Amino acid sequence: MIICIPTMDSEGLFSEISLHFGKSPYFTILDIKDNKIEKIEVIKNIGRHDGGKKTPAEIIIQSKPDILLCANLGSKAVQMLNKNNVKIFVGASGDVENTFEEWKNDNLQLADGKTVCIEGN
Repeated sequence: MIICIPTMDSEGLFSEISLHFGKSPYFTILDIKDNKIEKIEVIKNIGRHDGGKKTPAEIIIQSKPDILLCANLGSKAVQMLNKNNVKIFVGASGDVENTFEEWKNDNLQLADGKTVCIEGN
């Protein structure tokens, strides 16, 4: 299973998660086997906010994640990720390690129309 977490830096498990999905500087990718982290990869977000041509959701989709764990995100990103079979959980905080543990313990909420950010706010 592949899990993606938007982060503020490239420090792996110790990276603080980004509270603003669309402007996350990095995406930390966890390869999970038997509920344990087997491999960690960090991708720099060179999306539209940084002069790139892709949205953060499009960048994430390239890594073929099964799950996205984040603080929150907008409805357009939710739609695009769901269309590509990515399950999204919101309510994350702290660092990557804490976020992964919170997800394993069912403490994050599955994203839906009531849990997303309203664009423009």
